[in-house]
Amino acid sequence: MSLSPYPYILCLFSLLMAGSAMAQDIFYNKVAGPLLQAPEAESPMVEFLLQGELLYPLQKEEGGFVFLENQSGRRGWFAKKELSEQAVRPQYRCFLSNLRLRSQGNLQAAVVAKLQEGQLVRFTGRRSPNKERISVRGQKLPHYWLEVETAKGLIAWTYGGGLEKLVPIPTIPGNLEQEEPPKQGPSSKGDTLSMHLELPHSSKVRQAESLFLWWNALSPEWKAFYNQMVLLKPLEEAYSEASLAEIEQIMRLEELDLSQDDACQTGPFYAVALKDLSGLRGLPLLKRLHGRGLQLERLAGLNQLSSLEELSFTELKLKQLLFLPKKLKKLRLDFAQEQQFPLSLLRGQGQLEELTIRAQKVQDMQVFIQLPKLKKLSLQISDLRSISGVNSLFMLEELRLEAGQSDLDLRPLAALSRLKKLYVLADELQNINSIANLRQLQALEINVKANRIDARLLSRFQQLRWLKLSTPELLEGESLGELKALVFFACQQDLPFSIQQLPGQLQQLELGAPSFQQLERLGQFPELISLDLRAAAWPAMGAFVAPPNLAKFYLRASNLASLQQLPPMSQLRLLDLSQCPELEEIGALAQLKQLELLYLPKSISLQSEAVQAIYHPGLTIRHEVLSACF
Repeated sequence: MSLSPYPYILCLFSLLMAGSAMAQDIFYNKVAGPLLQAPEAESPMVEFLLQGELLYPLQKEEGGFVFLENQSGRRGWFAKKELSEQAVRPQYRCFLSNLRLRSQGNLQAAVVAKLQEGQLVRFTGRRSPNKERISVRGQKLPHYWLEVETAKGLIAWTYGGGLEKLVPIPTIPGNLEQEEPPKQGPSSKGDTLSMHLELPHSSKVRQAESLFLWWNALSPEWKAFYNQMVLLKPLEEAYSEASLAEIEQIMRLEELDLSQDDACQTGPFYAVALKDLSGLRGLPLLKRLHGRGLQLERLAGLNQLSSLEELSFTELKLKQLLFLPKKLKKLRLDFAQEQQFPLSLLRGQGQLEELTIRAQKVQDMQVFIQLPKLKKLSLQISDLRSISGVNSLFMLEELRLEAGQSDLDLRPLAALSRLKKLYVLADELQNINSIANLRQLQALEINVKANRIDARLLSRFQQLRWLKLSTPELLEGESLGELKALVFFACQQDLPFSIQQLPGQLQQLELGAPSFQQLERLGQFPELISLDLRAAAWPAMGAFVAPPNLAKFYLRASNLASLQQLPPMSQLRLLDLSQCPELEEIGALAQLKQLELLYLPKSISLQSEAVQAIYHPGLTIRHEVLSACF
């Protein structure tokens, strides 16, 4: 009996057709992106897909999306236009030395070869089902095992955390700037790409995969900082991973404060000890950076903040300062310990407009000639020997000199024709008459311990509106009464002078240790709206004659126990008694029906009957200690 060959041919043909159909049931994603829960662009993410992953379609399409299963067994939707039937095989670069290649995707598999730093491999599309945490450069980084092919054709598995994706640098989502094409650089054999992104430290970053690489490279301390202080996650999620949307939120930061209060140690946050600024690499839009009480080993990370315009670190503990970011407009460095600041670091800061330095010593004052746009300068230097370079700052409008125990020669100030505000605190001053030509001064503070100064100097400044003195010689004579533009005056020390010397148009007044006669003469200032009085021994309130338009009154008297009688103050809106620790009797405050804000010492309970007795609708009563309104 002969058998016909046709059934066998038909069967073989069917198997070939089935095999062909199965081969077409494999897709690769052309771009990295999220596998979505629903066929919608804004749908939540099931899992993030690396570029070129092997995907299995589940014969379901909707709205331009295909329903897929990835190698983790997770199912979701992906845009059909971003899928390819051909392997994508993206290129990666090894950034570690001796990165092991294994026969399978796990640590127990045999090592078949090793990759060296800089070697290029291609991703075949196959990866491990789940992320694993493996130590890379001392950090536990989560990533997949990836199957890769080397330049010699070896196909093996390696840990993805030791590789970095080679991608062009695009723009941040939402950035209105046009995307710039990648610049062409020198090419090498086997390397067809012109550029790679190690971390997103460029000013333009959009690739989601690059953002995850950046996040994975952060130290645990920086992850905890961003999670708590920026993303506002609860305590139990301080060291959790961030989603794509959360990383993009960090990338869009324009201002960041690194300060962490001591209360964080017992409050809802961990106080994370940041030892360096490496976590700032990659914030392309960051313009303003602040920090208080930081203990840093170095400032590495600042040099990659290309958009940074304002840098302010106070109470800074830093072992060594070697460089500063360029293109700054505002710079404030306040060192907690005695440290010398080399002004030579300011070379190249041609855009700097405001500079504040607090340190033990400074060097290279002549560098100021390279700061042509500087308008505001504050030098709080305990051992300031000379200000010879200041005379080159022709655009300077505000200058503060706090020299501690130093003896300053003020002759360089004579060249500052645009100076409007001058504050000088020193032990002694030489050639103070050099400032006589600064006729445009509008604010002046002089606090000198020992000096011989001619009181007639003040009469030169007819545009002066703000004056604070702690020097007896300047309080003598009639020069103060000649300042017809003056609206603010302060003398907080116990110095002998009569307030009758002050011009009658004053609006704000600070007096330390006022005498009885001075209190009785406060009525001579009909335009006074704000008054700050400080006294160790306070007389009866009846001796106080309130100006008719007084709206804010700050009283600091350590021995004041009661307010039995108050002068008429019909315009008073704010009263600060928080610095009167002995105060007990406050019944007289009930007559201030127009009062809107009252500050009491902490010794008086806000729930006490005495407080309830003086309360009226519209009045806010607090314990906070205010600084003066000036």
